[in-house]
Amino acid sequence: MRLCLISSEYPPETGYGGIGTYTHIMAHSLAQRGHEVVVIALSEKDCAYEKMDGDVRVVRVSAGRYPLPQGFLFWRVRMIFYKYLPHSLIRMAFADSVAKAFEKLSSEKPFNAVEAADCGAEAYYLRLPEKTRLIIRLHTPYSFSLKFNNQGLGWLDRKRLESMEKRCTLKADCVTSPTEALASYIIIEWNIKKVKIFPNPIDFANIPVARKNGGKFIVHTGRLEYRKGTHLLIKAFGELVKMGIKENLMIIGRAYGGSGVKGVSYEQTITDLILKLGLKERVDWVHGLPREEMLKRLENAKVAVFPAIWDNYPYACLEMMASGIPVVAFNTGGFPEMVRDGKDGLLAKAMDYKNLALKIKKIIDDEDYATILLESAQTRVKEMCDALTISKKNENHLFSLHGDE
Repeated sequence: MRLCLISSEYPPETGYGGIGTYTHIMAHSLAQRGHEVVVIALSEKDCAYEKMDGDVRVVRVSAGRYPLPQGFLFWRVRMIFYKYLPHSLIRMAFADSVAKAFEKLSSEKPFNAVEAADCGAEAYYLRLPEKTRLIIRLHTPYSFSLKFNNQGLGWLDRKRLESMEKRCTLKADCVTSPTEALASYIIIEWNIKKVKIFPNPIDFANIPVARKNGGKFIVHTGRLEYRKGTHLLIKAFGELVKMGIKENLMIIGRAYGGSGVKGVSYEQTITDLILKLGLKERVDWVHGLPREEMLKRLENAKVAVFPAIWDNYPYACLEMMASGIPVVAFNTGGFPEMVRDGKDGLLAKAMDYKNLALKIKKIIDDEDYATILLESAQTRVKEMCDALTISKKNENHLFSLHGDE
């Protein structure tokens, strides 16, 4: 089959987060199974270019400019768009560039199927040939994230973005999700009839066994934004310090977006909270690292914490579980589907940072229990998230969309 995956995120140039990780692993797994795979991703340059990533053809396109009406008579229309729909215009421009690249690639040889993320409506302008099927993968719509993160988008901009993501998802031949939690929300909110559930895959060849000698610190990794709950972890760590723990906290990641307080960034909120609680000497905040360097630092992690107010199926948590680092998370979003409480890790009451602190301390205090949890977690992730197994399921599903046996 000839398959196209659309994702603005794709490593190494734009490997920002989980969507890029998913696309990279899925693309290579499908290529390994003998399919012709093309990825359309964002270019960091002003021009489009392409190159091979192993057996995967990567076509990068620029963000572009959305073609608003030009000329003096339309200047007021342009000003309205720039003022009230700035973020939507960015998404529309990239989706327009994607559609043009896809049309050119399709003219070479038709695709059997296209998969794109819900986030950002990147397949919004695609014109699909009759026999080409569209699959939308639910990662977390950006419009849904905005219910938690204050990114300074106005009401009209948010509504426009949500309508784009919804319309893009509704026109899909199939919608998939790694969790029932997100699928259930989308089914109700967007009136989707059915969502197929299967986990995000992991490339275990690139996941080292990280934990050594019981670990020396608490770690929190990933992009830091309000819905990821880093501020709640800081408060929980303050409680742990009061309890007399010796371990320090390491945060690896860049802060993103607003804090819910007008004019205050989330980075400033975290910084101020660390100072307010007197934790400056106990918190090591590394503002982003290359993957290889991050993995080296994790060798001495004692417990990994994911205090998200909402998250779908974060790779950061999966990777910690696979690496042999005990995990603690809030009982929110997709975490209960990833972590069985008391078996593969511990889940704290949602938004309760004091309960989160107690769960973390339980792992710190009981090394034998921590070992049981991490061993179970490693087994669970290997059973759930093997890349070739999941790509085979995806492949079978693609065949079924075409009515093939």
